[in-house]
Amino acid sequence: MEIRQLTPEDREAFARLTRYAFEPTKNTYENVVPMDYEESHPHLKDMSQVYGCFDNSNLVSTCAFFSSTVIIRNKEFPMSGIWGVATAPSYRNKGLVYKILHKILKEMQEKQLLISCLYPFKFSFYEQFGWKLANDNHRYHIETSKLIFRPITNRVVREVFTLDHIKEVYSKIAGHKYNYMLKRTEEDWRRRVNPKEPGYLFVCYNAKDKPSGYVITRFLEHQPPSPEGVEKSEETIYLSEIFWDDRKTKQALFNFLKTHMDHRNYIVFSTADSNILAFLKEARIKANEVFPASMVRIVDIIPVMEAFDYSEKIKLVLKVIDKFCDWNNKSFSFTVSGGRAKLEETTLPSDVTIEIGSLSQIIVGYRNASQLYDSWEIDCSKEIVSLLDRLFPLQNNFFRDFF
Repeated sequence: MEIRQLTPEDREAFARLTRYAFEPTKNTYENVVPMDYEESHPHLKDMSQVYGCFDNSNLVSTCAFFSSTVIIRNKEFPMSGIWGVATAPSYRNKGLVYKILHKILKEMQEKQLLISCLYPFKFSFYEQFGWKLANDNHRYHIETSKLIFRPITNRVVREVFTLDHIKEVYSKIAGHKYNYMLKRTEEDWRRRVNPKEPGYLFVCYNAKDKPSGYVITRFLEHQPPSPEGVEKSEETIYLSEIFWDDRKTKQALFNFLKTHMDHRNYIVFSTADSNILAFLKEARIKANEVFPASMVRIVDIIPVMEAFDYSEKIKLVLKVIDKFCDWNNKSFSFTVSGGRAKLEETTLPSDVTIEIGSLSQIIVGYRNASQLYDSWEIDCSKEIVSLLDRLFPLQNNFFRDFF
């Protein structure tokens, strides 16, 4: 068995393997490498971030990643997104993905891609490698007529035909109103808003005619089950994305959506805002689904923890258990002075012992130390738990860039 980077000549073999893994219902390899393959899969332009395991000349297992930037607690971190993990049926359960991921994580560490994110096919599979749940998706399925209309001044919703003002709103919100979001590049926006099926774009403007929110709507056809898994899809408006930066904008967008009540009976959307039922005439909705979404892993703990601003003086020994990355699997003296942290390897007895996945959850703000202490996932005193809760409070995570 040989593990190596793929080349453009391996593209069709990669496409066949991932088709069988992720699109088996197509029951064919016809057009497996379409003419617009680089457009529909922009991360595959040169194949340099795709690894595979070969049995002689046959590609039997793959794993790909791409580079981006994620915003955590108002700090930008180089991020690697894992995708394209697939293994031929007869080669499964042989540890091939383990070997590929180990090689990829080492490359990430060398390139200082400090955070790694993925959307798992099975959470327990990736937990053994140090990834852990980082955000939930909250999807609401509401009746359009049940939205409360409140007159709002100094806000107007207008249709737009470019993403310029939508990008402006997203930039204001990412890392401020919501945490753990991608700093989107043009390529990220193309993946998020398909140029061939963009939907309808609407921006809310404030009194100074500055964009303060947006919604991207799509009207689904009747094709059960719909791509979004929505029942009665022909009666439903699907919101690809909706954001606002203040309560007037939020209400103005809901007022706008309510005007569709004679057009479509239902609205389906995802948001990290938990205060949605208060905008309905009655707290009864067709569905409110909460399901686990992405997973996160700290690739290199020292530069990540040293990147944040701290408001307290700290001196303790942090023992990190990371069986997959030996550069993290150590005890560190963790000291903070003048708001800046310093981590150095040490042999002193530990004050805190924690696995890399649980530590990753604390850092991104999905869970706090108190929650981990309650579930026996951190070993330390209650005083240190309180300290960690102050240093890394819970955040409103909303990772929506599927890959």
